[in-house]
Amino acid sequence: MALFKKCLFYCITITLIYCNIYLIIFSKIWYIILVREILYHKFYVGWFMKKIIYVCSIIAIIFVMVGCKGQKNSAIQNELKVDISAGKEISKHEDHGWMGDGETFIVFEFSGDDFKNELSQNKNWKKFPLDDITKTIMYGSNDTKIKYGPTFTDESGKTKFPEITDGYYMLLDRQDENMKKEGNILNRNSMNFTLGVYDSKENKLYYCKLDT
Repeated sequence: MALFKKCLFYCITITLIYCNIYLIIFSKIWYIILVREILYHKFYVGWFMKKIIYVCSIIAIIFVMVGCKGQKNSAIQNELKVDISAGKEISKHEDHGWMGDGETFIVFEFSGDDFKNELSQNKNWKKFPLDDITKTIMYGSNDTKIKYGPTFTDESGKTKFPEITDGYYMLLDRQDENMKKEGNILNRNSMNFTLGVYDSKENKLYYCKLDT
């Protein structure tokens, strides 16, 4: 019985020693792994967060640009009283300064006949031929009584409008009521108007804005 107790004591002792050794070895290995994981995790998270911030910044910039463009197109739609969301902007000139004076000239291109059909039903738009004031704004006038050059011109002084013979147009006089009493747009000291011209043959919309 005494021998059995001694054997049992020795077995338990040896087992505990081995377990303790294994525990120490295991704890050392786990400590090394844990430290490496923490360091790797810290580096990885830092690198990952930098990438996340970089990507989010780009996305934010894109959203801001798209939002600004959407707001710009929304403002154009409000002025022209027509939906231009299906149009593709193919050229743009904008030189309005911080005081609000300047010129805007944007060209949109459409596909299909939806936009044309919409204009044909829009009471705010008139069908060609152009009235005298709109024609003078677009192409100028060589009348013997008064000579008036085109309002929207390129660097050479030529009109930015191509020869348009069929389409729709809208001239919005944004001048205040007191200035309107001076006469039509061409006879005033300052000009504030918006002009929309649609070329049916080329399926293009010209959006023009002048503030002086």
